[in-house]
Amino acid sequence: MYSQELKDRVAKSRDWKLSNVECARRLGITLDEYLKIKKSLGFKSKNLKYNSDHNTERINSESYDLEKGTGKIEKLVSVNPKTPEEIIEILGIDTTEWKLSQYWNKERSDKWLVSALVTKVVKTKEDEEADKKFLQWKKAHDKLLKIIITVNTALEKHQTELEKAKRLVDLSPTDKKVINRRDTAENNVSISKKSLADSVNDYNDFLLKNKDYIFNIPDVIISKNPTLNKMALLQRIEEYEKELATRPSASSSSSSDEE
Repeated sequence: MYSQELKDRVAKSRDWKLSNVECARRLGITLDEYLKIKKSLGFKSKNLKYNSDHNTERINSESYDLEKGTGKIEKLVSVNPKTPEEIIEILGIDTTEWKLSQYWNKERSDKWLVSALVTKVVKTKEDEEADKKFLQWKKAHDKLLKIIITVNTALEKHQTELEKAKRLVDLSPTDKKVINRRDTAENNVSISKKSLADSVNDYNDFLLKNKDYIFNIPDVIISKNPTLNKMALLQRIEEYEKELATRPSASSSSSSDEE
């Protein structure tokens, strides 16, 4: 469901020493998504100092009035949460559907009964349209990151093969084993070069196809993804458009072949 790259970034977020809400904001995902990924990775909350039994504790009481759009959740836990973020995490509140409106804790022997009132998140047409546009961009954005990784991987492989070939140049030109190794290296360079060229073309084609999305990248997304440089992407698109304009058309190339 979630990409490995996103999971890796969530794993690294543990070193940021920030709240779950702030980590989710920086990663450009919802708190609910962040907590689900953390849970799938088997991480425990540093803020609440969970013990091994905490995640197995079940909701003691959960009720919702769908007509009024309200609900109440209660859970007996072994820690005393201090912040709304911790309450949301403990009770597993889906913040895309419900908003925490009130909470309180009561000590019960060696545990705490955490109670919360939630209200249904009401979205306007503008909110729904904004969500739709964001999901459209996120889909393009996720694919963009994958293509960037593909290009970088192809580039690294090409550079590695190129270095291998360069190291063989100074070896004995008469040694058959060296000649065979050199031929293999040169062949690998040709293959990796073509792979890199294909990856770059795919990348440029994708950028051009998604020009409108890239032009409208929200600043908040750019701030959370330092690898994204909107101006650099737009400049690359402009250069690629000029390159396409100078390429001979299929009709002209076929007519020249006939001559």
